[in-house]
Amino acid sequence: ESSKENTNEIIEKFLKHGEGRIDHIAGYLDGFFIWKNLYENGVQGIIRGDEVFGYNKILSPLIVNSFMGLTLCSDFSNLKKYEFIQNLEQKKPNYLIQRKNESIHTWRDRIFHQYRIPYIQSALADLKFPYVEQINPFLSKKIVKVMRELPDDLRTDKRLFKQIMTKIDINIPYAKRDSNGLVINIVKQRSMVSLIKEELSSADAKAIFPEDFLNQVIQNLRIENKEKKIKNKSFLKLVKQSIPTNFKRFLSQRRNTLMLDDNVLGFRVLIICRMHKKLSNVVSKTVE
Repeated sequence: ESSKENTNEIIEKFLKHGEGRIDHIAGYLDGFFIWKNLYENGVQGIIRGDEVFGYNKILSPLIVNSFMGLTLCSDFSNLKKYEFIQNLEQKKPNYLIQRKNESIHTWRDRIFHQYRIPYIQSALADLKFPYVEQINPFLSKKIVKVMRELPDDLRTDKRLFKQIMTKIDINIPYAKRDSNGLVINIVKQRSMVSLIKEELSSADAKAIFPEDFLNQVIQNLRIENKEKKIKNKSFLKLVKQSIPTNFKRFLSQRRNTLMLDDNVLGFRVLIICRMHKKLSNVVSKTVE
């Protein structure tokens, strides 16, 4: 649910609680009301469902990196239009590169263990820590050790976990869809676009990024009509559902580039600028 707070106040809370480590603001558009409500009602902690039971079947190294959030700017074909981004030097650490004789599925799950959980999922956990303590029972050392010893076919699509749960009749339905909105839709709302433009036009932003890059990002920002988006989304959903699985796999194997929405890029630049300002102020006060 959306909050009565304005967009700027929600962003400020998001950055204050999470330190700008991630851009997944979609789950917090209620202004953290859910978590505040838990805290005020005496809830001290929650049990989370983070797990390492295996990931979806992925046949392309690029898509593995995309799903795990382990992408470089060079992976996105549309970012080539930004000269500043083209000149950035980025390199993945060796331990995250697929090893010789390592299957794509083993590599996929290893990245999930070594990168996605400690960097992305931990950043999501940080957003809740101001309100509640958290525990992830499925990430206990014993469970993780067993999962790392399983063959690929029992981990892919959580096959073993599903087999076990099917035999346990607990009469609790599984969620079939994500309740959160998409970041790509949120950053195209008029209020969000206005904030991005304002931040990227500031002197603070120009002290970090080249002005011509900031102007280019601002020019590429788009405001999207909500009603039109809902209709398009429904149509696309029907199209995707009608495509055979084998054909989807065929397309994913041959995909060699990704696309990063320009509004998402703008929002990430906003996060960088605001966090740079916040952390600089902390450093200044500490020195004083």
